[in-house]
Amino acid sequence: MQELIERPLTNELTDNVKRTLADVPVDFNHMNVVMLVVSYTMWGLDEFAISNLMRVNSSTIAQLKQTDLYSKIRDELVEALHFAEEA
Repeated sequence: MQELIERPLTNELTDNVKRTLADVPVDFNHMNVVMLVVSYTMWGLDEFAISNLMRVNSSTIAQLKQTDLYSKIRDELVEALHFAEEA
């Protein structure tokens, strides 16, 4: 238990959420855009606010959020956050 308290993200329970570059499903530029939209959405911004920050049309953000890649990244990130919190 002491190890979990002292090293919450670097113990045997976090092995399931460790990733490598091979786990990244797309190139750097695409991943950056998706991660920004996921992060801003999880932070509580709506599509209009995100589109203003990124200087794109809000329909572009809406379309991105409908992609399989966006859903996959969001779901995996949420799962990793839940697992880290539980650890």
